[in-house]
Amino acid sequence: MRISVLALALALLGFAGAEDAGPRWGAAGHEMAARAAVASLTREIPDFFRAAGEQLVYLDPEPDRWRLGSRVEMREAWSYDHFINFESVPDAALAAPHRYAYLAALQEAGIQQPERIGLLPFRIVELYQRLVTEWTLWRRESDPRRRGWIEARIVNDAGLLGHYV
Repeated sequence: MRISVLALALALLGFAGAEDAGPRWGAAGHEMAARAAVASLTREIPDFFRAAGEQLVYLDPEPDRWRLGSRVEMREAWSYDHFINFESVPDAALAAPHRYAYLAALQEAGIQQPERIGLLPFRIVELYQRLVTEWTLWRRESDPRRRGWIEARIVNDAGLLGHYV
């Protein structure tokens, strides 16, 4: 990932800040945003994707569901993808090509627990890149059965990406 891709993710975030930046809007807020996005899909969007509207709405709050409960490993693995504390990020770390280089840059800057600064821009870019790959595979695939599997992957990843943007 080059700085331009990270800049795109940051632009998509708009106001993203500290994880305690205010009241959380929960599943209802995520679902409301997803319904608005689904309602604005145009006819150029393939039928399978438009038909998955309710599934996309359901999937939007999914990353929050992963952070609930007693499954510590899963909660810890995904919680840092939900935020970024920009005020704590050294300029040099923003040029990192991927999340692991970013974490190394934060550590080199003396930040003791770099993951606690947040990884949100990288989660957005990673899901975006998965979708670009999946849509490319979908366009190339001629086998209807395999195309259906790719469609399922597209819907799932688009629903998750909707949570973060």
